[in-house]
Amino acid sequence: MLEKIIRFFDEHPIIFFICVFLGLIVVPTAIIHFVYIIPTESWWSQVTIPAGNMLAYIGTVLTFCVTFMLSMTVYLSNKRQNDRTQISNNKAMFVVNNEQKVKIDFLNPGTREVDDIFIEMELKLLSNVMISKLKIKHLSIYDIEHPREKEKQFYKEYEKEKNVNFQYEDKEHLIINFDLQDEKAENILKTAEQLCIGFDIDAICENVKTKLTVNISCTSYQKVGKISFKARKECYIKNSNSFLHKAEII
Repeated sequence: MLEKIIRFFDEHPIIFFICVFLGLIVVPTAIIHFVYIIPTESWWSQVTIPAGNMLAYIGTVLTFCVTFMLSMTVYLSNKRQNDRTQISNNKAMFVVNNEQKVKIDFLNPGTREVDDIFIEMELKLLSNVMISKLKIKHLSIYDIEHPREKEKQFYKEYEKEKNVNFQYEDKEHLIINFDLQDEKAENILKTAEQLCIGFDIDAICENVKTKLTVNISCTSYQKVGKISFKARKECYIKNSNSFLHKAEII
């Protein structure tokens, strides 16, 4: 509740001031009015509040409103500064390590029509933060040589963010691995010689979430047919790019 009030004040300070002022002027005055009603033939008759007392009360309310708004302004200013410091210290930044290969594993015990697919790659960290969680939100895979064929394009939006498995190789390198099971994606990954893999990912460090987009263009002349248990396809990375959208407190 308090956070909603603070957020409303931050977005609409003038409206907030008017609401507080009117509330403190009208509500207490109305209570005093009904408490001091004198029983007469006219039920609205009442003891008159001296003008000096009313002016003093209004002045007190104005002083309170100004002091309260000043305190809120200082609080929000300090909070923004603290948030900026936390974001600066815990913002995750990384790029794909183009010197390593993208490894695609296909796993099938022989009883299913669709393989389990595991995509592994190495990231190079550009910030000195310890990532606690990675979540993928969108994944796209398509054959660069057939950009207009729908059967050569795969897109997946995750309604609920999917956790990504990762492991630190050292302080500067991170290996990530995410899995999927889809027939179209399987066919593209097995047959395409020129691949483009892109994904939107959230990196969480402490209480800061960094949103990034990664695109990888890679090549492999190795094709994978029907497997009996497990097969691996390795792709050389031609180029890659990473975009940092924003970092925010969670």
